[in-house]
Amino acid sequence: MPGTDAVDPRTRVSVGEAVRFTSEHRVYLLDGAVDMASRYARGGRLSLGPASTGALAFAAGPLATLPSAIVVDVGLADGRWSVIEANAAWAAGM
Repeated sequence: MPGTDAVDPRTRVSVGEAVRFTSEHRVYLLDGAVDMASRYARGGRLSLGPASTGALAFAAGPLATLPSAIVVDVGLADGRWSVIEANAAWAAGM
């Protein structure tokens, strides 16, 4: 991480606590709708499978307003869904 020599000390930063997700899903959104989705982890371990109804419902709600062709990783922790990471489709990796 760059220090104060590279970043103005008055720069605002978003800080959060570490979260342990019970499940993690990757959701592909196209034109405001879920195009594809799947689970990739449970309890921090690789666990491939179909997306849960909760992940699909979360993605179809507020995430549907994101720009077209976006990939969003979502996770369930303490009974609440949240965004882990969002990337343009071309930057989502494999």
